[in-house]
Amino acid sequence: MPTRGDSNRGMYSNAVRRQSSSRGPRGWRRGAASDTGSKPRTSQADMSASRPPVSGTPTSHRRMDLMASVSRSSGLEKDGDDLKNFGVQEEYREFIREKTSEVVEMFTRRTTETADQRRQRIDKQENLLILFRKLREGVSSSSRQDDFALEVYQTSLYYSIIFESPKQTTSIHLHLLPARSSKDLKSNEIIWPSPSICSILGSLLHHLVAFYPSQSAYHQYLASVPERLLPRNSNVSTWLLSLTKSLRRRDYARFAILSQTSNIIGLLDSSRDRTMGDENPPARSSMRYEVDGLATSAVLFLVDALRKKASDTSWRILRSAYRELWCDQAYPETKTWLKRNLTLESINPNHTQFNIEPWFEEKLSLGEIRKKEGTEGRWIVCKAS
Repeated sequence: MPTRGDSNRGMYSNAVRRQSSSRGPRGWRRGAASDTGSKPRTSQADMSASRPPVSGTPTSHRRMDLMASVSRSSGLEKDGDDLKNFGVQEEYREFIREKTSEVVEMFTRRTTETADQRRQRIDKQENLLILFRKLREGVSSSSRQDDFALEVYQTSLYYSIIFESPKQTTSIHLHLLPARSSKDLKSNEIIWPSPSICSILGSLLHHLVAFYPSQSAYHQYLASVPERLLPRNSNVSTWLLSLTKSLRRRDYARFAILSQTSNIIGLLDSSRDRTMGDENPPARSSMRYEVDGLATSAVLFLVDALRKKASDTSWRILRSAYRELWCDQAYPETKTWLKRNLTLESINPNHTQFNIEPWFEEKLSLGEIRKKEGTEGRWIVCKAS
């Protein structure tokens, strides 16, 4: 059974630290162009007068997977600007929805997948993210700012998290607070539907994971989130404050409790109930429950990634503090103590129930512990060099 120290560990940190903090990050896989960029600020009246027609050239007769990318065509290719058309955008979104169902059903990550299955899964997931990127480019280029645009950005964000593409996550979350000037934020006129609490929380957790153990980028992004989107006295804000404090203080027992699945699910459910009563609630389509489920999975995925990073830090501290670990039948509580303080149990629903024995075998193979001669279930801890 695979252990938690898989090849994806540290992926967020390494990928994001190489990327510029500007709004035009490069480095897309397969040579894809960025979908971020400055957009002219226009009023709703101006947008209504200048927006592309909803009913555009029929696309049912052509292959949607050959749709030209707005950024790559620059309007020079035939049909290169089609994705700037609102009607074509909505057709393309339905095409992506069909592809999404196939990918999610056939290529969900499993702990028992072979190397070949893993390559196939990653390839399919990356192709799906490319389709979403092309659609985002069209939405961004057409300056579309409605519920449809928000759904595209949020769904893209969730899949980029679940499919472990931190570069895309970084690019997408910029659109959730799109170039809002101080004048925009002070204005009472709402020109952009509010992103959901899961989108805001996911973006914040992304910064914690990507730059762990530093929390500077997280606090900078938190300061940019308007009070009306994330009230500082809300349950989510209180939870984030406690979570980040436990990490700074290296109180991993407290962190393990705060990051339990039941606590997170309860937090999200209560926040959704509150926003349902707002005058301007986040956009919700007829597929609300499907989107909510995807959003919850994305948040849990990021929390689980944060737990892995905290586990590595806690284990380094433990190695410097203890000479031996007694996990034989006379000391059964040691295993429970390790699980709690090292946050070893995954909260990812796609992972099987955690067994600590393979974890010991992994640390043994890495030379971090060794069996104590003449005993069963007792380990000598090798000090970190």
